[in-house]
Amino acid sequence: MMKKLFKKIEKSIIGPHCSISFVTQMIIKTAFIIAVVIMAWPHESKAEETADKDPCSNVFQQIEEHAFLPEKFTVISKKPIDNLCEVFIESDKKLLSLYVSDNYVLVGDIFQGKRALTRRAIEEIEGRVVLESREQLEGCVAVSYTPTDRNLNRSIYMISDPDCHYCNMANDEIIYLSERYGFNIKVILYPLGDDRKSAAVACRQMTFEDYISEEFASEKIQENSVCENGIQLVEKSKQVAKKIGINAVPTFIFAETGQKVAGANMQKLETEIIVNLAAFEKQLIANAN
Repeated sequence: MMKKLFKKIEKSIIGPHCSISFVTQMIIKTAFIIAVVIMAWPHESKAEETADKDPCSNVFQQIEEHAFLPEKFTVISKKPIDNLCEVFIESDKKLLSLYVSDNYVLVGDIFQGKRALTRRAIEEIEGRVVLESREQLEGCVAVSYTPTDRNLNRSIYMISDPDCHYCNMANDEIIYLSERYGFNIKVILYPLGDDRKSAAVACRQMTFEDYISEEFASEKIQENSVCENGIQLVEKSKQVAKKIGINAVPTFIFAETGQKVAGANMQKLETEIIVNLAAFEKQLIANAN
């Protein structure tokens, strides 16, 4: 192709019926090659410059230029993903994900290989918030369950309401999973309606078996039977739950990672238990070596 292009240039210079010396041909060929190199060089430099550029280096100027932001927000994290900068901001206690390039700002979730990258990133951020509140969570535990054969010192917090139908449906299944995978259950009470039943659990210092019994499920709690310590524990639990972003029950939280699984989807919870168990054991092996 280059040879044909050179012939066309040669004919345009000397005409179709003229001839030139060997030296002249070499001069034309050399000039042609230099011209091609000069034309290609800026493109190569630009490509190298694009590859080396950090997409997060000027991200806030790009966001300001292309998008509208809340008046008050906090930057939670930013990191490069290929040619985009992934930015998470928090405004009014809500996380917002932005993917920023030189010319665009995308708002929403991104996927790769059928994996929800944004969702995983949000779980990691939320997990860090939970871990920062770990001591407060421990202080809110009202009921706990330890499996017969506990192989690792791991725990799952169960944010629950004794008046919640779906929470009660999850109780038997969570015991089965606890026994199968060897983790502790720690119940934190977060009533979405009447506080009295939750307060009664703390007042009576119930075992897990008492807590999930049919007798307690059907019991009507009188207001004068609730103690002050129980009321205070429930109020404290509600404050901590709101702080870490709990807005539904049941919600399960892995104590070691802070990861949350909302709802009574016990199959999903078991899948996450297996993933977390594998990661936990891998970390133990790495630490041992």
